[in-house]
Amino acid sequence: MGCEFSAPTNTTDEVPVTQQRRKQVVRTPDVYMDYQPDQNVELEGLFEDEDFQIMIESLTAVNSKNTPDNQPNQNFDGKGLFEDPHLPAIVDTITKDMKNENYQTFKDAIWRRPAEIMKCGYDEIKVFDTIDVNDVKQGFLGNCYFLAALAGLAEVPKRVEAIFKTRTANKEGKYTVNFYLRGVPTTITVDDRFPCYNYRPHNPLFSQPEGKELWAILLEKAWAKLFKGYINTEAGHLDESLEHLTGAPGFIYQSNEGSDDEIWARLKQADLKNYIIGASSRADVQESTGIVAGHAYTIISVYEIHGRRLLKMRNPWGRGEWKGDFCDSSTLWTQSLKTIVGWEEADDGVFFMTLKDFKNHFRTYTVHHYQDSWQYSYLEQKSGPKHANYYKFSVNKPCEVFFRIHQEHSRSKSLSKQDRSNFKYSPASFMIVKVEKNGQYKLVCKRFFYNLKLIFQNSG
Repeated sequence: MGCEFSAPTNTTDEVPVTQQRRKQVVRTPDVYMDYQPDQNVELEGLFEDEDFQIMIESLTAVNSKNTPDNQPNQNFDGKGLFEDPHLPAIVDTITKDMKNENYQTFKDAIWRRPAEIMKCGYDEIKVFDTIDVNDVKQGFLGNCYFLAALAGLAEVPKRVEAIFKTRTANKEGKYTVNFYLRGVPTTITVDDRFPCYNYRPHNPLFSQPEGKELWAILLEKAWAKLFKGYINTEAGHLDESLEHLTGAPGFIYQSNEGSDDEIWARLKQADLKNYIIGASSRADVQESTGIVAGHAYTIISVYEIHGRRLLKMRNPWGRGEWKGDFCDSSTLWTQSLKTIVGWEEADDGVFFMTLKDFKNHFRTYTVHHYQDSWQYSYLEQKSGPKHANYYKFSVNKPCEVFFRIHQEHSRSKSLSKQDRSNFKYSPASFMIVKVEKNGQYKLVCKRFFYNLKLIFQNSG
């Protein structure tokens, strides 16, 4: 049985963020489990503390929680168009910080519906058309980590579709999606009003829709709603966004750790399994290379051909590409290589680079273990300081299982940017032991995290 633990990351688009918890506040992790659809793992309560008892019900059914705006009696204007009362079409929905250098641009924004932006009737608008990585184009918002995650999901279109409860465009302008908030499936409802430049009223400030599709800009708005404003979603990591979008676990690796063969084997296996892969560039990358410093990218696929190890990557801007070996204009390309990897000469943000160049220009890469056949379950449980929660489960045959512990993300809190960067999470430890036939306990694995960093690990 595999045992892994992960929590929200404190890595940002540009520099690592040091989180700090305010005094007297103790965060209480929620627990949930991922497991195989054949239900080889069964859970039951284990009473270990005289003043503490947990009874675990069946975890096979997943019931989405409803947010307040998913209740009846919604707000509609006089024309029957839905207006989300929790995310009004005002500058505060973008930012409440009047000192923001772009505050006036945000304040002057004109909020428009898709039919106005795309200058067409609603019968021509779709939530999805042909879902593709090129549907994702970053706008005037520093959320590259989130859009790189969307592009990774778009490689398998049904993964994008699975997030949506509303899958067809509607004249009422009301859409619901499913995110995983601290591991709990949570329904988020948004309207379809988007802020546009006041001098270019058909151009959204943020994500740019591809053709007449809505899925990418709707998910960006739902992400903003989750954290009470567009600006609150700036700076983050792919792992954070993919956990919320899919509920599945992701793991971050340093690009300079391990040999080339080890890194390549991990990337190749992830690509073969259709896992979602992304990377964050180094903060000191030179602009002349074409790589944006402190920026998130999607790794679309990897190729090993004639002894060459190539990564196919994408910039969420939808433009701006690598200018070194195996760039679009590189003389290293042969016609056979171009045919095998699907090379195209276009400034669409998609490019190829060698593993060596990748290690030199990218600081970390993320492998997100998303499998369409997995079954997801969760359990909400709080634990106080110096107080452990105990669970007992059985494994009937070999399978892969991920156990996760979540704490509320600092982004969710009404904190200033400075306070959020200084926020500290609660320490957390996680242990799995096997009960032997003689009743003795054998350690399987143990992890201890302090402020989200792995401090200690041990395996039996």
